[in-house]
Amino acid sequence: MRCKKVIVFGVSSSGIAGLDMQNRLMRVGMKYRNHHGFPQQVNPLQFADSETVIIAISLNRKHQKNIIGCSQTGKNNGASVIAITNYTEVSFNAIC
Repeated sequence: MRCKKVIVFGVSSSGIAGLDMQNRLMRVGMKYRNHHGFPQQVNPLQFADSETVIIAISLNRKHQKNIIGCSQTGKNNGASVIAITNYTEVSFNAIC
């Protein structure tokens, strides 16, 4: 797979972790989008395809369903999904 764009999802403290990841991706020259509010996370998914990698950050159960839903939508559009989470028993296993 050849990655041409990266979409980073995270809400609240996970969004702050996403901002840090944004800086790292920028330094290596990757095209990225960081979305740390749920309404903003839905829009870029229409452009996700097989050349897209979604990095889903979920450090808190409060917003986990939204992050999983967005990740599943991206996966359905052909994107690859990488999850960073504190919880191993969640639905990310079926998506990643």
